[in-house]
This record gives sequence, structure tokens and C-alpha cells, in this order.
Amino acid sequence: GRSACLLLLRQGTKSLVRYGVNPTDVCVYLNYHQCKPAGIETFLTANGQVERHNPVRW
Repeated sequence: GRSACLLLLRQGTKSLVRYGVNPTDVCVYLNYHQCKPAGIETFLTANGQVERHNPVRW
């Protein structure tokens, strides 16, 4: 749910900002995918922000 998503964002916001990703967009995406942590890597890759061999570390 939303709280789980926000917790993930608090842990990963610095990485998200570093890659120029809007945390709100990621939150919506993660909520759609039940906030699974692995979803963030898929999101970033799909949006061309990060390569699969260089995933965001939470």
C-alpha cells in the first residue's frame, strides 16, 4: 500500500534523485506493482534512467 511505498521512497530517494527520477512517479508505479522493491529497477530501466547492469542500490 501507500505506506509501504513511502517507506521504500524514504530509503531510496537519494538514489532516485541522483538519476533524475520523480519519486512520486515511482510511488505510483510501485503501488501498481504492490510496492515490490524489485519494481524500482524495472521502472528505472524502462524509463531509460539506469542500465540493468547498474541497478539502483537501496
